[in-house]
Amino acid sequence: MRAKAKLILAAMLMSSSPSNAEPQRDICAQLASSDPDYILNQLRTFSPNVMGKPAITWSRDDLVNLSKNIFACDGLPKGSSNTPKVSPNRWVNQLNAAGKVVLPINDLNRAVQQAYKPLWKWSDIPTCQSILSWKRDQVWNENNSEELFGKNFRELSPAEATIAKGFTNECVAVAKKILELNRMDMGAAVKIADDIERTIEKEQEASQEKKNGLAPSLRIYHEGRRIPLAYLGPQSRKWVEFVNKFELQDLPMRVEDMVTVSKWTEMVLSSKKENPESAFAEAVRAVISKRMFSQK
Repeated sequence: MRAKAKLILAAMLMSSSPSNAEPQRDICAQLASSDPDYILNQLRTFSPNVMGKPAITWSRDDLVNLSKNIFACDGLPKGSSNTPKVSPNRWVNQLNAAGKVVLPINDLNRAVQQAYKPLWKWSDIPTCQSILSWKRDQVWNENNSEELFGKNFRELSPAEATIAKGFTNECVAVAKKILELNRMDMGAAVKIADDIERTIEKEQEASQEKKNGLAPSLRIYHEGRRIPLAYLGPQSRKWVEFVNKFELQDLPMRVEDMVTVSKWTEMVLSSKKENPESAFAEAVRAVISKRMFSQK
């Protein structure tokens, strides 16, 4: 039944006058069982599924076809007085009001998509609303870039990264309007875009790291994912790279250097936080401990 309902809803938006009686009967039955207030509120709040398609992708044709089907189904389906029937009066005014709110935003979204579509060659181009679904682990930087943008940020070429950043910034205006309609902080759109841009830059930096640039003793993984040096602050990165130089070349370290590095690891680990900094500090501490005993 659910699959059939989706087909009926799709037909309702694609056609203003079904060619035979059975589809028309199905459409009228579906409209009669639908709550206009609920559906139109879904449109105004940009629900991801309004009659089978995201509100952000609705066009003027969709609204026109829906309106024509509503009038074609006036007083239908036939049945007893208890059978729900389509009443255009319940739909039309609110449908027009919803169109005045939704269509300008969708036009803006479509303009952004059309501008970037010739450049966006690695996947289907997302909608501007997609950036509002952005998620990133604040500690380990895991994110849903592949789901939203069609490619993990670390796998983007430098040119693709520039395109993704430009698209995100252009989408802020659309995202702000959607947040406003949902009575949410419009400033969140700017914060999300800034976070996406920083993440792209960080992942691009990570993509430049050589696959075997770190000694095996200093390679860090979190839930099966390699953690790059790009996730570290300047001080931590300096010490990891310093120790890595000796590990890769299997060179002895001066005792004074090992003591200095140990002070850094203790300082980082004193916070007792689990994050990339502490994970690398643990690895460096293990390396220094082993070296101190083996070099005596």
